[in-house]
This record gives sequence, C-alpha cells and structure tokens, in this order.
Amino acid sequence: MYDGTTAASVISSNLEGVIAPDAVTLVVGAASFDNQNVGTRTASAALSLSGAQAGNYTVNATAADVAAI
Repeated sequence: MYDGTTAASVISSNLEGVIAPDAVTLVVGAASFDNQNVGTRTASAALSLSGAQAGNYTVNATAADVAAI
C-alpha cells in the first residue's frame, strides 16, 4: 500500500551456505526506498548475522534491489 513515505517491507529473506548444525540467522534491518515518489525505485536494508556461530560467517552490510512503489 502506498503511504507517501520511503518505508519498504521485506517479505522474505533466505540465508544460504550455513553448515549444519551451525546456528546462524540473517537479521534484516528496516528497509527503505531511495525516494518516496511513485515509480521504480531502489530499496535497501541493513543486514547482519546472529546466532552462536555467526562469527564464522560474513554477510554484506547492506542489500539493495529495484522495486516499484
């Protein structure tokens, strides 16, 4: 639903490459669009890892993709 803000929602996220039985979870921060106007925009969110073995893995600090408002 368009609300006139830059707020975006991440519907799903997937973390691949974790070796069982390691406990690692992908944490997705607040997502936002680069502009609040209707159209095709870049959405980005901060990423991090949590869990007992999170220190054994790396993830990009941010993720970005193109989406329509």
